[in-house]
Amino acid sequence: METGKIFGMIFEVIGGLGLFMLGMKYMSDGLQTIAGKMLVMT
Repeated sequence: METGKIFGMIFEVIGGLGLFMLGMKYMSDGLQTIAGKMLVMT
């Protein structure tokens, strides 16, 4: 494989993991917000 292709694959993996972690953070924040409102209502 060419060095450029390897670096491209590495950057794609790192970028994908970064987007995944960002999505998990937003989902966690959203679920905490919803759970907090549900606990206050009961």
